[in-house]
Amino acid sequence: MKDDDEKLKFEDSEFSEETREALVEEIDSRLGESAACELCGSSDWNVDTRLLIFTPGYLSNGKFGRYPEKGSPHVSLICQNCGNAKFLQAIYYESLKPLMEKADG
Repeated sequence: MKDDDEKLKFEDSEFSEETREALVEEIDSRLGESAACELCGSSDWNVDTRLLIFTPGYLSNGKFGRYPEKGSPHVSLICQNCGNAKFLQAIYYESLKPLMEKADG
């Protein structure tokens, strides 16, 4: 397990425009014809350049808690026509592999 100083931090979760372009190509090749938004039919998506880390939570005795060590990094796609959002797990994309290696702890 990595020290806290070596783990992916929020400020490190932003990636370059070059990485974003490679990611968009990967996503396009996988989605193909299914790239249309389910709500409005548009195929105009924006891919954010920052990973989102989703952490599972639990409710116990009326209090909410989290398991931050079990976070899962995601990339967001936002439809530019209607705002519909999709979240793809970052671990499945080669272009994000360097970030995922840093996050692996």
